[in-house]
Amino acid sequence: IDIGANLLDEMFKGNYHGSNKHPADLQHVLDRAFSVGLTHIVCTAGNLKESRDALQFCQRDPRLYCTVGVHPTRTHELNEDKTGRYVHELIEVAKKGVQCGKVVAIGECGLDFDRLQFSDQSTQLKHFERHFEIFEQTGKILPLFLHNRG
Repeated sequence: IDIGANLLDEMFKGNYHGSNKHPADLQHVLDRAFSVGLTHIVCTAGNLKESRDALQFCQRDPRLYCTVGVHPTRTHELNEDKTGRYVHELIEVAKKGVQCGKVVAIGECGLDFDRLQFSDQSTQLKHFERHFEIFEQTGKILPLFLHNRG
């Protein structure tokens, strides 16, 4: 089981730093992984859009599962949420995913003080606890997928 696959990354579409380098190869990567014995993959989501996309993507194959959450380097997105709508929508995605058996963890959440250029320390600390709202609202059944760097 691969518990931390970034399958939504643009590199699987052949895009590297805004430049197309090769044709999309995600299906080839998945086929190769499963052919050598990998049985399940958890696709990690880093924000609300990726959480939605991951849930939709994972519904296409019974061996694919996903997480719902905000990566520490993306927590600045929560600063723009003055109404609480962002977290509410994460909760809704998580609930939907729990019901269909595809969401298996909350995250990737935590702290990344090594890459503060993306989201500063105070923002990360401020929004880390928001993941506990998702935990509580989804019935306290999903584990946290924790990230820690620096």
